[in-house]
Amino acid sequence: MPENQFLAVLSLLGGILLFVLVLVLAWLCTRWLGMRYSGFRIGGAVEVLDRTAIGPDRTLVIVRAGGKVWMLGVTPQNITFLGDLDPEKFADLPQDTKKDMASASAATMADFSRALQDAMGKWGSAKRQKKDKQDE
Repeated sequence: MPENQFLAVLSLLGGILLFVLVLVLAWLCTRWLGMRYSGFRIGGAVEVLDRTAIGPDRTLVIVRAGGKVWMLGVTPQNITFLGDLDPEKFADLPQDTKKDMASASAATMADFSRALQDAMGKWGSAKRQKKDKQDE
């Protein structure tokens, strides 16, 4: 009997050790994949200049691609083009530097705020023009 109990305890400890090993490997893989596919690439053709959450699963993103700067609205189901922005307002931001969004400076946040106001102004004037054409 004591030999059977020893084998049962040994089997239980082995199972617990295997479970902990699987958890540690899953955690390490998640960290590795997160760093590899974080969305920030050095020297890529498309660069995310800034982003801000505006609600659950809703984000405004400023993107530079091919010398143009765009504002996009991003949800889990859709990416919506909101408008062109002036590339000169973002010329001081390095084009090939990996950016840490968590420690964005106040100047970048001010640029984002200004860009959002510009885009909202363009969107509002375009909407008013469309409404005026419909009223005619």
